[in-house]
Amino acid sequence: YNTVRKAMANLSERGLLKRVKKAGTFVAHEAERRNLNIGFFYFRENDTLMLGLADQLQQELDPLRLDLKLIGYNRGFFAENMLAEHVTRKTLAGAIVNILPNEACATAIAEMERKGFPIVRIGAACPSRQLLSPLISGDNVQALSTALDHLRRAGHSSIGLVAKNDDDDYANDFRDDVARNVLSHTFNPILAIP
Repeated sequence: YNTVRKAMANLSERGLLKRVKKAGTFVAHEAERRNLNIGFFYFRENDTLMLGLADQLQQELDPLRLDLKLIGYNRGFFAENMLAEHVTRKTLAGAIVNILPNEACATAIAEMERKGFPIVRIGAACPSRQLLSPLISGDNVQALSTALDHLRRAGHSSIGLVAKNDDDDYANDFRDDVARNVLSHTFNPILAIP
Protein backbone atom coordinates (compact mmCIF):
# COMPACT_ATOMS: atom_id res chain seq x y z
CA TYR A 1 0.00 0.00 0.00
CA ASN A 2 2.75 2.44 0.92
CA THR A 3 4.65 1.69 -2.30
CA VAL A 4 1.62 2.29 -4.56
CA ARG A 5 0.84 5.49 -2.66
CA LYS A 6 4.40 6.73 -3.16
CA ALA A 7 4.29 5.82 -6.85
CA MET A 8 1.01 7.71 -7.32
CA ALA A 9 2.40 10.73 -5.45
CA ASN A 10 5.52 10.66 -7.62
CA LEU A 11 3.48 10.54 -10.84
CA SER A 12 1.31 13.38 -9.53
CA GLU A 13 4.37 15.50 -8.62
CA ARG A 14 5.78 14.95 -12.11
CA GLY A 15 2.50 16.18 -13.59
CA LEU A 16 1.56 12.88 -15.21
CA LEU A 17 -1.49 12.36 -13.01
CA LYS A 18 -4.11 14.88 -12.01
CA ARG A 19 -5.84 14.50 -8.65
CA VAL A 20 -9.29 16.04 -8.35
CA LYS A 21 -10.95 16.17 -4.91
CA LYS A 22 -14.08 14.02 -4.66
CA ALA A 23 -13.66 12.91 -8.29
CA GLY A 24 -10.54 10.76 -8.39
CA THR A 25 -7.13 10.55 -10.05
CA PHE A 26 -6.79 10.90 -13.82
CA VAL A 27 -4.06 10.81 -16.44
CA ALA A 28 -3.08 14.43 -17.08
CA HIS A 29 -3.61 15.85 -20.53
CA GLU A 30 -0.47 16.96 -22.37
CA ALA A 31 -1.22 20.66 -21.71
CA GLU A 32 -1.57 20.04 -17.95
CA ARG A 33 1.76 18.26 -17.52
CA ARG A 34 4.37 20.24 -15.67
CA ASN A 35 7.89 20.64 -16.92
CA LEU A 36 10.88 19.52 -14.87
CA ASN A 37 13.23 22.25 -13.66
CA ILE A 38 16.93 22.29 -14.51
CA GLY A 39 19.07 24.77 -12.59
CA PHE A 40 21.52 26.92 -14.53
CA PHE A 41 24.09 28.14 -11.99
CA TYR A 42 26.29 30.87 -13.46
CA PHE A 43 28.97 33.18 -12.09
CA ARG A 44 27.49 36.71 -12.07
CA GLU A 45 30.71 38.24 -13.39
CA ASN A 46 30.05 36.27 -16.61
CA ASP A 47 26.46 37.58 -16.99
CA THR A 48 26.57 38.57 -20.64
CA LEU A 49 28.06 35.33 -21.92
CA MET A 50 26.10 33.04 -19.59
CA LEU A 51 22.68 34.62 -20.17
CA GLY A 52 23.16 34.28 -23.93
CA LEU A 53 24.04 30.62 -23.40
CA ALA A 54 21.01 30.15 -21.13
CA ASP A 55 18.72 31.49 -23.87
CA GLN A 56 20.13 28.97 -26.36
CA LEU A 57 19.86 26.14 -23.82
CA GLN A 58 16.21 26.91 -23.09
CA GLN A 59 15.39 26.66 -26.80
CA GLU A 60 16.88 23.14 -26.81
CA LEU A 61 15.14 22.17 -23.56
CA ASP A 62 11.61 23.33 -24.52
CA PRO A 63 10.77 20.28 -26.66
CA LEU A 64 11.96 18.04 -23.82
CA ARG A 65 9.56 19.73 -21.36
CA LEU A 66 12.44 21.05 -19.26
CA ASP A 67 12.55 24.56 -17.82
CA LEU A 68 15.82 26.32 -17.12
CA LYS A 69 15.90 28.15 -13.78
CA LEU A 70 18.61 30.84 -13.76
CA ILE A 71 20.62 31.10 -10.54
CA GLY A 72 23.40 33.67 -10.53
CA TYR A 73 26.05 33.33 -7.85
CA ASN A 74 28.96 35.32 -6.40
CA ARG A 75 32.45 34.16 -5.33
CA GLY A 76 31.48 32.76 -1.90
CA PHE A 77 28.62 30.63 -3.21
CA PHE A 78 30.37 27.24 -3.15
CA ALA A 79 32.29 27.89 0.09
CA GLU A 80 28.96 28.53 1.82
CA ASN A 81 27.50 25.21 0.54
CA MET A 82 24.78 27.02 -1.36
CA LEU A 83 24.65 24.57 -4.29
CA ALA A 84 22.98 21.75 -2.34
CA GLU A 85 20.62 24.23 -0.66
CA HIS A 86 19.42 25.69 -3.98
CA VAL A 87 19.01 22.24 -5.55
CA THR A 88 16.77 21.16 -2.66
CA ARG A 89 14.82 24.40 -2.25
CA LYS A 90 14.09 24.82 -5.97
CA THR A 91 13.26 21.09 -6.46
CA LEU A 92 15.61 20.76 -9.40
CA ALA A 93 15.80 17.61 -11.52
CA GLY A 94 19.34 18.43 -12.64
CA ALA A 95 21.84 21.27 -12.91
CA ILE A 96 24.16 22.95 -15.38
CA VAL A 97 26.93 24.64 -13.40
CA ASN A 98 29.36 27.29 -14.64
CA ILE A 99 32.25 26.23 -12.43
CA LEU A 100 35.01 28.26 -10.84
CA PRO A 101 38.57 26.89 -10.67
CA ASN A 102 38.69 26.62 -6.88
CA GLU A 103 38.57 23.87 -4.30
CA ALA A 104 35.20 24.91 -2.81
CA CYS A 105 33.52 24.55 -6.21
CA ALA A 106 35.16 21.17 -6.85
CA THR A 107 34.08 19.94 -3.40
CA ALA A 108 30.46 21.07 -3.93
CA ILE A 109 30.28 19.37 -7.33
CA ALA A 110 31.85 16.16 -5.97
CA GLU A 111 29.30 16.09 -3.12
CA MET A 112 26.37 16.38 -5.56
CA GLU A 113 27.91 13.63 -7.71
CA ARG A 114 28.15 11.34 -4.65
CA LYS A 115 24.42 11.91 -4.06
CA GLY A 116 23.71 10.85 -7.66
CA PHE A 117 22.39 14.28 -8.67
CA PRO A 118 22.76 14.89 -12.44
CA ILE A 119 25.17 17.75 -13.17
CA VAL A 120 26.82 19.09 -16.30
CA ARG A 121 29.78 21.42 -15.76
CA ILE A 122 30.55 24.40 -17.99
CA GLY A 123 33.91 26.16 -17.90
CA ALA A 124 37.42 25.23 -16.88
CA ALA A 125 38.41 21.81 -15.61
CA CYS A 126 39.35 21.31 -11.98
CA PRO A 127 42.93 20.06 -12.42
CA SER A 128 43.49 18.70 -8.91
CA ARG A 129 40.14 16.90 -8.61
CA GLN A 130 38.76 14.00 -10.60
CA LEU A 131 35.08 14.79 -11.14
CA LEU A 132 32.69 12.42 -12.88
CA SER A 133 30.11 14.82 -14.30
CA PRO A 134 30.43 15.82 -17.96
CA LEU A 135 32.47 18.96 -18.66
CA ILE A 136 31.74 21.35 -21.51
CA SER A 137 34.58 23.80 -22.09
CA GLY A 138 35.64 26.06 -24.87
CA ASP A 139 38.92 25.44 -26.63
CA ASN A 140 40.69 28.07 -24.51
CA VAL A 141 44.13 26.67 -25.29
CA GLN A 142 43.46 26.99 -29.01
CA ALA A 143 42.09 30.52 -28.61
CA LEU A 144 45.12 31.54 -26.56
CA SER A 145 47.49 29.95 -29.10
CA THR A 146 45.76 31.84 -31.92
CA ALA A 147 46.10 35.13 -30.03
CA LEU A 148 49.77 34.44 -29.29
CA ASP A 149 50.45 33.59 -32.95
CA HIS A 150 48.90 36.91 -33.91
CA LEU A 151 51.23 38.75 -31.50
CA ARG A 152 54.24 36.84 -32.87
CA ARG A 153 53.34 37.73 -36.46
CA ALA A 154 53.04 41.37 -35.34
CA GLY A 155 56.69 41.23 -34.22
CA HIS A 156 56.31 40.67 -30.46
CA SER A 157 58.74 38.16 -28.96
CA SER A 158 58.52 38.66 -25.17
CA ILE A 159 55.07 37.86 -23.89
CA GLY A 160 54.10 38.27 -20.26
CA LEU A 161 51.23 36.93 -18.25
CA VAL A 162 49.50 39.49 -16.07
CA ALA A 163 47.12 37.74 -13.72
CA LYS A 164 45.38 38.47 -10.48
CA ASN A 165 46.95 36.88 -7.42
CA ASP A 166 43.89 35.17 -5.97
CA ASP A 167 43.44 34.37 -2.27
CA ASP A 168 42.75 30.79 -3.30
CA ASP A 169 45.87 28.62 -3.85
CA TYR A 170 43.82 26.35 -6.11
CA ALA A 171 43.05 29.25 -8.51
CA ASN A 172 46.70 30.34 -8.40
CA ASP A 173 47.83 26.82 -9.34
CA PHE A 174 45.34 26.83 -12.21
CA ARG A 175 46.70 30.19 -13.47
CA ASP A 176 50.30 28.94 -13.18
CA ASP A 177 49.45 25.77 -15.13
CA VAL A 178 48.10 27.90 -17.99
CA ALA A 179 51.28 29.99 -17.96
CA ARG A 180 53.54 26.93 -18.02
CA ASN A 181 51.61 24.78 -20.47
CA VAL A 182 50.49 27.37 -23.03
CA LEU A 183 52.83 30.31 -22.92
CA SER A 184 56.06 28.37 -22.44
CA HIS A 185 55.51 26.31 -25.60
CA THR A 186 55.07 29.41 -27.72
CA PHE A 187 57.48 32.10 -26.56
CA ASN A 188 60.69 32.63 -24.63
CA PRO A 189 61.30 34.27 -22.28
CA ILE A 190 58.15 34.17 -20.20
CA LEU A 191 57.51 36.90 -17.70
CA ALA A 192 54.85 35.94 -15.21
CA ILE A 193 53.62 38.74 -12.98
CA PRO A 194 51.58 37.47 -10.03
